[in-house]
Amino acid sequence: MEKRVTAVIDTSVYIANFKSKSDSSNPKRIWQALLDEEFIAISTKHTLQELILVMKRQKFERNFISNMVRTILKKSIYYEGLYEATRLNDIDPKDNMLLAACLESNADYLISLDTRDVVPLKHYQETQIVMPDGFLRAIKKNDDALSSTEAISFIKKEISYIIK
Repeated sequence: MEKRVTAVIDTSVYIANFKSKSDSSNPKRIWQALLDEEFIAISTKHTLQELILVMKRQKFERNFISNMVRTILKKSIYYEGLYEATRLNDIDPKDNMLLAACLESNADYLISLDTRDVVPLKHYQETQIVMPDGFLRAIKKNDDALSSTEAISFIKKEISYIIK
């Protein structure tokens, strides 16, 4: 079975999705890919708490917040948030929880719109840090690649065709 890509999604991406009026915006496309289970999202107590606080601060309706958090929990793998990332001095201290989530889950990607603090890091441990468009390209490339089983089957067919 092929391993699905895992990603920690920054609050900035969720908020951009919820506010976007365009179904073709990259945050909206990431949300749809999450709903379609094209990748596995990673959630922790800390990332969900921040999302709820930001949504309340931005005056999202209580029912909407509750429904979105429930959806995220259904479509993600939840980690307790027991890890702490090494505090990086040159980023917003709140962003360290994203790095800790990446570390605890061994996430493939961290998706963020924070071009000041998070995206410039590019990598943290084994996690690649990308903007939404970069993540969408990555999962498209992953979908386009043949699985090892498909590749072996294809090669066997080609070899049998050549031998005939």
